[in-house]
Amino acid sequence: MQHSQSNVNCSDADHSLPHIIVPIWEHANNRPDQWAVKEDSRAVSYAQLKEMIEHQMVVFREGGISISDPVLLLLDVCIESVVAYWALHGIGAILVIGDPTGTQSNIEHYLDVSGAKNIVCGARADTNIETAEDKTRWAIVDEVTGQDIGVWQTMHPASCANNDGCTVLPADCALILFSSGTTSTPKAIVHSRDAMQALHKTLLQTWRLSSDDVVLGALPFHTIYGLIFSAASALYAGSTLVLLDRFHPERALEAIERHKVTTAAFVPAMIIMILNLEGKERFDRSTVRMLYSASAPISETDIKRFVAFSGAPVICNYGMTEIPGAAVEVAGNDHVHGSVGLVSPDFGVTIRNEKDQILPIGETGEVALRGPTLMLKYLGDPDKTADRVRDGWIYTQDKGRIDGEGNIFLLGRKSEMIIRGGLNISPLEIESVLSIHPWVSDVAVVGPDDEVFGQTVSAFVVPSLGSKEQGLVETLMVHCKNTLAPPKVPSEFLFTDEIPRNAGGKIDRKALLEMRNGRMATPKGKS
Repeated sequence: MQHSQSNVNCSDADHSLPHIIVPIWEHANNRPDQWAVKEDSRAVSYAQLKEMIEHQMVVFREGGISISDPVLLLLDVCIESVVAYWALHGIGAILVIGDPTGTQSNIEHYLDVSGAKNIVCGARADTNIETAEDKTRWAIVDEVTGQDIGVWQTMHPASCANNDGCTVLPADCALILFSSGTTSTPKAIVHSRDAMQALHKTLLQTWRLSSDDVVLGALPFHTIYGLIFSAASALYAGSTLVLLDRFHPERALEAIERHKVTTAAFVPAMIIMILNLEGKERFDRSTVRMLYSASAPISETDIKRFVAFSGAPVICNYGMTEIPGAAVEVAGNDHVHGSVGLVSPDFGVTIRNEKDQILPIGETGEVALRGPTLMLKYLGDPDKTADRVRDGWIYTQDKGRIDGEGNIFLLGRKSEMIIRGGLNISPLEIESVLSIHPWVSDVAVVGPDDEVFGQTVSAFVVPSLGSKEQGLVETLMVHCKNTLAPPKVPSEFLFTDEIPRNAGGKIDRKALLEMRNGRMATPKGKS
């Protein structure tokens, strides 16, 4: 390949660009011909990626975006989205990451909270929103011809080009992400560029990403796990990033074989979909060195099954949008049974009781974390910020314990605990027991209201291939009784084809309660 040389060399970039983007320039100068990003039918090298980012920076500036301007990104998973992400970092804008499949009310919430006047709008979101006159919409598809124009251009210039009246954002704000919002309005989580750079550096130490890696990017770009933990960290490390615009288990395995993928980050739902795929053994996965699972709990049984299939270690990482990368099992080490992650370098973890006192190792309480990726604040919600972040520690609302090595073991969310007759019951504990049964493909537990006990235990089960519903309730009931204390044994088992989850892979327990109550679906079976 032949590449033109940029007028901006790396030493110049060190002085004119945010530090977070400098590694991209270094890779372009040191390894210009190495593939940076690949899709199904096209690929760009690091030299080409740098040129595309530089050009997009110019276009964004000419379109009125300047340093510290908030810009809403509704991104598809594609090369142009990668370019937009790094170009906005390059000009020092504030990146506001929204869900491109969100409703008009979701998008209005993103805009109202952040004060963004510019919307970088992928194809999936472009038909979903109505742009107000004071907003500028950027697109990569010409609205008249329908052709991909390869660069983000203004399609609907704002009637007012300035950012007067915008929300006042912290001086070091660089990124705004939103919580999943499964139980309330999504919270706006503010991060600095230093925090994101700290995340990338943490993953260089733990994931051990390098220029030798080919990383599969199979996660959506509106989550921190997909856009930043996986995709941006791969490029920060100089790896080759292979993108899937939408996840499908067969397409993921095809990409692993075709591009000789060495590592990937999945959510448990993706792992289960791959394990349930018929004919999966025909795909070559011999190049894979390690796989990560995060965002939601995964059973030890599914980890073992995926290790047996992939031939590579499956290890876990634990964090949250408010403090990503806090506990990441180290590549090359064995997964610790039951652990969701090992506390990362420069991070801290403690277990607290209801009086905020630190509990001894092995005792159960609320997990509290601190470290260099801690958010700045919840935007527009100082009370929530003060409640969750105290003395530099974020209280995660997760119940768990730690061992002497810093491994974290979770029992579930405080808000999801089932209180049955005064006893606190962890849904995760019951899910872990049920998930090891060979007739269970997937499972989720909720606590519907009960007139006698306050709440009861209800288990939704996706039967595994080849299992029979006849007699399954009795079989699972016996299985639980042999392992769990009597109050923790589910009062009912409901069969379903799929456990509802959000884009981050977390179980949507509200939807399950609605299913149980007959508002969304009628259960197939009940004890």
